[in-house]
Amino acid sequence: MITRKEQSAEWRYAVPRQIEPGGLQPIRDNVPMGSDTTIFEGPDGPCFVDSAVLFLDLLGTAGPHGEQDALTRLRCTKNAVTEARAASPGNTDSSLWRMSWFSDNLCLHYAAAPPVVDTQALGFLVTDASYLQLGMFSHGFVARGAIAYDGFYSDLEFIHGPALDRAVLLEKTRARYPRIVLDESSIAIAVHGLIREEGGSLSSPWRSQLLVDDDGVVFVDYLSTLTD
Repeated sequence: MITRKEQSAEWRYAVPRQIEPGGLQPIRDNVPMGSDTTIFEGPDGPCFVDSAVLFLDLLGTAGPHGEQDALTRLRCTKNAVTEARAASPGNTDSSLWRMSWFSDNLCLHYAAAPPVVDTQALGFLVTDASYLQLGMFSHGFVARGAIAYDGFYSDLEFIHGPALDRAVLLEKTRARYPRIVLDESSIAIAVHGLIREEGGSLSSPWRSQLLVDDDGVVFVDYLSTLTD
């Protein structure tokens, strides 16, 4: 796995052994890159691209707020996101990633399109998710979310696809606590990255960035960013 930042923390937990790497097939191969084209547009119009997608929900923001309180919350949230993105060693190729805020929800994706492969897209997203969660916490927000890997479509005005649908569902049903959980496809990619690409290395960033609870739920360890 090609990482954007060296990770020094040791592994604490690995992903569940019973989940094996799946034969995940990209929906589109050899997608042209460049500023004049979008990877989500094919010869016949919009299309899905396999992507790692994060859905994040800020907790405790529902309910009526006065105008001044709402304005303060807006500025605080915007500052938290800006600081988190600045601290994260994020990929700067805007054709591969995009963040969308709507109300107190966030969607962030990394597309697995050449030259980026699935393990890289997921690794980038897990790292960004860690910084986002830590940034929110430092500003007094707690967040719960999920990461899913599947087909996805995004432009400046519209996001859609199975990956987002599954991430939204898992945020409601699997996360349960203020944490970011992974779906089975993402876990399979992480296992592949750890075992097939890195030979189970103890220094692999997968070991410092992912934890698994007693129920076998894999989630992002945002505290690992503190050891970077």
